[in-house]
Amino acid sequence: MPPPEFHAGEKGERIAHGQQVQLAHGDVFFGAVEIEGESHMSRERAPFRDDIDLDKLSKKTWRAYAHVCAQALAQAYALSDDLGQVDYDVEPSIVAACQPRELFVEDLLRFTVETADRLKQDHVDFIEDFELGALASIDMVYR
Repeated sequence: MPPPEFHAGEKGERIAHGQQVQLAHGDVFFGAVEIEGESHMSRERAPFRDDIDLDKLSKKTWRAYAHVCAQALAQAYALSDDLGQVDYDVEPSIVAACQPRELFVEDLLRFTVETADRLKQDHVDFIEDFELGALASIDMVYR
């Protein structure tokens, strides 16, 4: 197969690009730098980030924290066979691992309804912005 036209760059740039593709909304702190002819991945530590003291989390906070982690992990796994170098369909393995199944289905349905509601509102907002001229001039072309 001939090489694709797309070139993500050298090693460090490819890692940073992979993070943008794999992570939900990407990680703005990943980048790349060349030092003495060697490509390196770079990552800035956000000044507002702090460690979580797990011993001080309440049960409610633990559940919220677990929910956010599970959403990020699920999205990464769901994208891994489409965007990564996995040669099999990972979704059946993920579903098989989701137990109890009733809870998984209920959470998935709730998340889907919330997402659909948000998309409907996003569309209403987009139409309002469009009618106010928000897209009258597009200065950049995105690929």
